[in-house]
Amino acid sequence: MSDAIPPPFGVTPCMMQSANSNKTHIRQSVLDSPSKKLQWNWIDLLERLVPDVTWSVTKLILDTLQTSLHQEEEVFQKSRCTNEVPVCRDLVNGSLDYPKLISVSLAELVSALENLMPLAVLASEGVMKAIRTAFTDAIEANLSQIFITLSNRLKTFESTSAEDGDSEVYTGITEVYKMLSAAVFCTSYLTHIKSILTDDDTRRSLSGVHKQLTEFSNAIVDITKNYHSGVISSSILHDAESNNWADQRAFFEDERVSFSIQMWNLHMKGLQQELFASCPPRHAQRILALVLRDSLKVLSQRYSRAMPSYKRTKQLRSDITAILLTTLDFLWSSANSVQAVLDQQVTVQPYSDIHNCCICLLSTMAVVASPLQDFYKVFKKGFQHKRMVLKDAEKEGVPMVIPWMVWTRMEVFFGCEKGFEGVQKRSAVFILLKLLSSQPSPNYAMILQALLVRDNLLPVLLVRNADQKMCQSSQESLSSTSPNTSGCGGICCPGQQCYSNQSCEIPDIIQPIVDVLILCTDHPNALANVLIAMIEKDDDMSIFEPNCIPGKTVPVPPWLACVYELLSFYIDGAIKSSIVHLTTEELHKEVSVGFLDSLRELPCGCVPKKSRNMSNQTESKDIPNAVLQTLIKRVTNDVVTIPMPLCVFFETLRQNLCTKKIRSAHNTPGIQIIASCLYNKLHDVEGLAELVGHPLEASTLASLATTADYCHQILTCEDAGGLEGKSQEAVVFIKRNSEWLEKNMNKMIGHLSNELLDDYSAYPLEDSPYEFVSHFMTELAETVCQNPEGQKSLLQVYHILKNNMDWLAYHLEIPPSIPNQQETPTIPHFSLDVPPPLSSNNDFSPLASFNRLGESPFNHDALAEFAIDWLKLLQSDMGLSEAGFRNLLLHRHEMQEDAYLEEIEKKPVRVLRSKYDLDNDDLV
Repeated sequence: MSDAIPPPFGVTPCMMQSANSNKTHIRQSVLDSPSKKLQWNWIDLLERLVPDVTWSVTKLILDTLQTSLHQEEEVFQKSRCTNEVPVCRDLVNGSLDYPKLISVSLAELVSALENLMPLAVLASEGVMKAIRTAFTDAIEANLSQIFITLSNRLKTFESTSAEDGDSEVYTGITEVYKMLSAAVFCTSYLTHIKSILTDDDTRRSLSGVHKQLTEFSNAIVDITKNYHSGVISSSILHDAESNNWADQRAFFEDERVSFSIQMWNLHMKGLQQELFASCPPRHAQRILALVLRDSLKVLSQRYSRAMPSYKRTKQLRSDITAILLTTLDFLWSSANSVQAVLDQQVTVQPYSDIHNCCICLLSTMAVVASPLQDFYKVFKKGFQHKRMVLKDAEKEGVPMVIPWMVWTRMEVFFGCEKGFEGVQKRSAVFILLKLLSSQPSPNYAMILQALLVRDNLLPVLLVRNADQKMCQSSQESLSSTSPNTSGCGGICCPGQQCYSNQSCEIPDIIQPIVDVLILCTDHPNALANVLIAMIEKDDDMSIFEPNCIPGKTVPVPPWLACVYELLSFYIDGAIKSSIVHLTTEELHKEVSVGFLDSLRELPCGCVPKKSRNMSNQTESKDIPNAVLQTLIKRVTNDVVTIPMPLCVFFETLRQNLCTKKIRSAHNTPGIQIIASCLYNKLHDVEGLAELVGHPLEASTLASLATTADYCHQILTCEDAGGLEGKSQEAVVFIKRNSEWLEKNMNKMIGHLSNELLDDYSAYPLEDSPYEFVSHFMTELAETVCQNPEGQKSLLQVYHILKNNMDWLAYHLEIPPSIPNQQETPTIPHFSLDVPPPLSSNNDFSPLASFNRLGESPFNHDALAEFAIDWLKLLQSDMGLSEAGFRNLLLHRHEMQEDAYLEEIEKKPVRVLRSKYDLDNDDLV
């Protein structure tokens, strides 16, 4: 240690030993301080607070319900009516079956529970567990009280319906709908709580009341179904005059169908409007389907026993035609799948019974009311002969079991005996659209199926027939009535994140469809089909010329604006990195060089002789180059994040351009589109400010604009021969970084112009079973809804389709079920005006509904002359046994005793009576 440098420039051994001892002491004190000084036992303190918190939670929940329930009961006892408030439409449209309206007391209880839910979620273990237990016990006690209250009200309704008149009963049935909504809301909310509080104790605690409310809901469904079925069978369908089939006089001179059938149609419309306006969607559909089935059973039995006279045969034919058309109209609303509508062999009830009743009615009309000459041609050789003909036809592959819907709307259901895949393209799309628009709430899986089936016929039809005037008128209407920023205002509404409220604003027709299709990665060709259709409609390929920059030299076409929007997530990241790099370099330039930095420039510490101004000029020239490199490198590295549907579109577009002998930059239109997107976004001052969160300085904006010009020239330059017309700075950058640019461009070309993308096909859903398609679309809908903008885009597409069903049917060339000969066909109006989510839709007019049959007027003359191919109908398999056929044959007016026959009718009648032995007394 003799060579040690003495202080103040060195240390001595004593100083070293003292320093080491101090470090050890400091380290030891730091390690020991928590255990020695932190004496606050927070667990014991929290344990003393938990009983007060649990008592407060229980008290708050119980007081909230008791106060509101007491006030509600007072109002109910006075007016026999319960006040209701709307539920957030996001809940109604979700996977759980939430109603659209619930009672005020239940709404206040749910609001209190939602406020306490975060505390219950955190209290999952330890001393806090008691808080969750108190929370779940309070829920169980309150919902049990609601169950008792609803049960007492239901008993009041049952006693009233047994004693009072019809008017009070009808008032009571509306209260039953409210009871159903309350019970189903409680069961759905309990399911929601179980999904959040996943411990076994919570599930066991709430399972009892959940079971009670579920059984109560099922009981209300049965009571409602029995009530309406009884009203229909005992009152509405009771008409002695129209059911007098033996009368030798025509019913109202054959100018109309039976009053009972028209009133049944009216009652079913009123029931549908009431159920869909307040009840849970799935329960409303089930009640409607059950009532439809029960009423069809009554009608099928009544008309299969009818023995009309000659004057009443036309009435029977008109009545059954009206019944079948009415059934089809309500089948759209009561069915929740394509299978329930098309498949006569569906095993799901009550749809199987509905189809069987319709087949029975159709067979009755065919045997009893068909023209005698056509009937004689088919059945003159006996029933067994016809059965052999049917077997021979089936062996040859000719389907003879033709569904009853085909005979009511041949232009829609032709070919459906082979399944949904056998239906024509336009008809298949219309079936999905009609089914979708008739649902009580949006069906996301059905929306996706409508967009994807038949080579994306629906979105392609929309983009080909939609024009900019539709978008402009929509934007004007939206500017005057913008949606509420606080959400829809219903119970449990998330506020600004309410998708139902956001979807009311539809600034463009095409963008929501494109936003949905970009998320359908299992069907990547769908987006390409739609965008190619838009390009073909515009028929303008000038944007792919070498010196063309959309947004600068030519306007940005609509399809390219959609692609820009889809590329935003990819482009914005690169632009943001460039802005950060640019602003950092500019900030670094403004900082003066300090003394220590000058010492680092030379080993001796001397300042270099070059002037500081020249240094700044060199740095200022290098800044655009550095920003360009950052931008291009980020775009190249992130090209793999472009979704597969967009890559498939770029490859499809490249092939189309090659077919038309148009060459884009690098023979890769994707690179040219990305370059133009970068150019437009770097010139968008408002968009840049929104991207970084604050306005940019003028110097930064000028640098970004210059960068945009250089970047577009660099990305669209293919080789040294393409430098003509480029700026000097871009040429210098290209020559200086030629190898680096070539490497990056090859990477982009390899990803965007991959020939394997041409063979990237979707799952073959056209020939798949109904169950597989339904499950696949449900899973795809869940995937789309997981995207932040997916559910909003689906709802916007739903509003576009539902609001313009007439316009879509016109362009799909689907005529109405009963054409109106007095009206001149016109193109329906296209509208994007969407009402607020919670707006009341009580526009039901009994008089207008009485004179409507579905979407068509209730035209009695058209029903009497409804076009049916009787010969083909009689030749098909109507599902009749020989005994049933003989009984129906005896009901024909020509086969009845003392029937007056024309000379031309005598031979067919004599042959048929002899062939089927109709003179025996054992026939009924």
